[in-house]
Amino acid sequence: MGQNLIEKRKCAGSEDAVQNRLRSISEQWEILTQKTSEKSMKLKEANRQRTFIAAVKDLDFWLGEVESLMNTDEVGKDLASVQNFMKKHQLVEADIIAHEDRIKDMNEQADSLIRSKQFDEDDIDGKRQSINERYKHVQDLAAHRQAMLNEANTLHQVNEKPPCFVIYTVLCSCSAFSSSVTSLTKSPGLRRRSFSSALMTMAAT
Repeated sequence: MGQNLIEKRKCAGSEDAVQNRLRSISEQWEILTQKTSEKSMKLKEANRQRTFIAAVKDLDFWLGEVESLMNTDEVGKDLASVQNFMKKHQLVEADIIAHEDRIKDMNEQADSLIRSKQFDEDDIDGKRQSINERYKHVQDLAAHRQAMLNEANTLHQVNEKPPCFVIYTVLCSCSAFSSSVTSLTKSPGLRRRSFSSALMTMAAT
């Protein structure tokens, strides 16, 4: 509008003053725009930092709970209790896997904050590394507990089976016995051989 007045010569000889005033307003507007942009950027960075810190706190709390669950050697006193523990452990393992995306998001947030060079890089990287190390640790703990439960499950299954079934199960794991049984099932003439004959064949080999 001021420039339009100058062009139409309606400033009554004050064109220079109006021009200077317009230039000053333009410069102040640019400064205001720049400061507003900088403030907006800082607010966004601060919000990203708050999001990162909140993610770290949530993961820290969750990791503490999982570590507490994994910090036990209890596997059950019988087959039913062992299998109950196994079902519960499957839920924990599923939860650990489900948190992988949250760990990934947390790492991306940390990388973004470090690249911005607006915050304490060492502090951010330290928090990130701590979460990653603890996540790897609970994965290892879960694998170890799963192995313990599998072993206990196998042991109780053997203990609860009739002795003859246990012997048969063990023998079936032997290649010689398996070969003898295969021969019995395939040859009509051999089907008449007794179970003890198959054992003798295995022993001879």
